[in-house]
Amino acid sequence: MTIIKDCVGRYFASFMVEVEHPELPPNGKAIGVDLGLTAFATTNNNPNSG
Repeated sequence: MTIIKDCVGRYFASFMVEVEHPELPPNGKAIGVDLGLTAFATTNNNPNSG
């Protein structure tokens, strides 16, 4: 854990954890993701995800 205080007196805490993810079986599908400036992420099957 890291705790910091910025120049205006606000505190921020950061946590780092390890999580095991189960291995998923292949499903034969592919996806493309573009990280950009207009939209955070755009995919080939769901444009403008945020």
